[in-house]
Amino acid sequence: MGPLDPSEGEPLPFQLSVTVVSVAGYLFAVTLSPRGFTSADQYGVSWRSGLRTKRLVWADLHDIRQVTPPAAAVGPHRPQDVAYAYRVDGRRFLLPYLSAKELGDEGFRREVTLLRDVMNEQHGGARVADPLVEAHIARPAARYARRYRALTGRTSRTIFLVALIALIAIIVVCTTTFE
Repeated sequence: MGPLDPSEGEPLPFQLSVTVVSVAGYLFAVTLSPRGFTSADQYGVSWRSGLRTKRLVWADLHDIRQVTPPAAAVGPHRPQDVAYAYRVDGRRFLLPYLSAKELGDEGFRREVTLLRDVMNEQHGGARVADPLVEAHIARPAARYARRYRALTGRTSRTIFLVALIALIAIIVVCTTTFE
């Protein structure tokens, strides 16, 4: 008998239990798994992506900004503009489901403006922007710009060409050696 012979397969209870567990897992993933969101209330901004929920209280929030990703990061299924929440130490968090792709350009600008207005109202309007935080926020943008220039510049093309020539040389040597 061959390996695909049904008479030599796993016992029926095992097959049935695997089927039940698979269907239950699928139903959980489709219906009962937590949905991602971004929301704001009187305490702060909270968001869920995956299975974790994160929250930033208004006092720990430095700013909410609309950011346009670099051209290399924008593809056909990625949003043109996204929103980030910046903590008072300069660390940023992407706010999921708050993007131009989800809300349209006008709705996205309106939501970001509304969140910033609520944040300013919660801060009492007396908050002064810390220049150290602004410098910390600007650092990743400069780093991403340098990385983008490095990936699209002359050096990366030269490295790619050298690697391609080395790969061709290895293929030629291997095929002539093992004949």
